[in-house]
Amino acid sequence: RLSPTRVPGVGTGVQGVGAGLWSTCALTSTRAMKCWGSNFYGQLGSGDFNLSSVPVDVLGLTSGVQFMSLGWAHACAVRGGALFCWGRSSAGAVGSGLPVGSNTPMATAVPEFTSGVEAVGAGGLHTCAVRLGLVSCWGLNDQGQLGRGNIGSAGTNIPVQVPGVSGITSVAAADRNTCVLGLGLYCFGNNDSGQVGDGTTVIRLLPTGVSGLSD
Repeated sequence: RLSPTRVPGVGTGVQGVGAGLWSTCALTSTRAMKCWGSNFYGQLGSGDFNLSSVPVDVLGLTSGVQFMSLGWAHACAVRGGALFCWGRSSAGAVGSGLPVGSNTPMATAVPEFTSGVEAVGAGGLHTCAVRLGLVSCWGLNDQGQLGRGNIGSAGTNIPVQVPGVSGITSVAAADRNTCVLGLGLYCFGNNDSGQVGDGTTVIRLLPTGVSGLSD
């Protein structure tokens, strides 16, 4: 489509939208989550692996979704303060502790985040979530995108708190870098194009203040 095309099946009063690499999701007026696009890894959450060119219901998330975020081939949503992720988990991005992903959100609740989750960001093959003003990340860490001060390409299913930042209110995760907003804006991970925003192109393994925006 070369011009804006209305999406059928989501009604009016849409509350939010998220775009992944090969899929898209929206929150309806009742905060039900619907997704469409590629479903090779089950990232539509429809309980199958069938591509859909129209919105389909995400199983178990038909109302009350507070936040959502889409990664490369996985998705996450918060409902009732609990975090659910599904789709590809080869690097641990789903956070369920399982070596494979799932096409059913309610089967893949993140054990450490069953209440009080305030925000979530799904990146390329990693995920970060905010709880009680603190942010924890898990999944692929080949460019330091987990913010734990090291690099590990194997990935991890275990959420680890990002050091040095608190009072976090939101998080955004890209392909291989992450940013958090709290008492200042901080980014970490891949920086080959200057995406950390600190005036350099040096990889940052720990949260680094964005120049001119950290006060």
